[in-house]
Amino acid sequence: MPENKDKALAVALGLAALGGFLLTKKSTSASSETPVLEEETSEETETSEETETSEETETETSEKSKTTAEFTRLNPGYTVARNGDSWQTVGVQINPINTGLSVPAMVIPDGFSLLIVASPNNSANILIGYNKSVVVDVTRALTLQPGQSFTMAIKNTSLIYVSGTSFNDSVVFASEKYS
Repeated sequence: MPENKDKALAVALGLAALGGFLLTKKSTSASSETPVLEEETSEETETSEETETSEETETETSEKSKTTAEFTRLNPGYTVARNGDSWQTVGVQINPINTGLSVPAMVIPDGFSLLIVASPNNSANILIGYNKSVVVDVTRALTLQPGQSFTMAIKNTSLIYVSGTSFNDSVVFASEKYS
């Protein structure tokens, strides 16, 4: 029995080797044929390259438009924001300390985030919260160290309260917008 397995293995290896040889032989003989080249003038080459580049750019733009359209179709309610053509800021100075201060209203357009930055010149942390009682509780408020920042998706800064322990420390809220 082991002898039959050895013979079968030898036959299989031989067939595999023969197949590899034939494939190599075929590709070698195919590559030995002399290729026929058509003559082109450099002007024809440049024109065809420009046409190909133009077609590729149009295709890429068309594909991006299709991708955006497909994304919004598959994700109803989600908007793909274009870049803002301007930006806006609101600043708050801590005065008085340890008191929840309402941030002045600033509308953030759909698709944009609000950037919140504590001044690097602050001498203490700034606390951020969603109401007056949260913002004075260090266990519930978000803490920003001097110079630290974060972003959040929110529609209006009037929903935010700030507090701090150092007189005249400041925090800035910034967002892109459309003119």
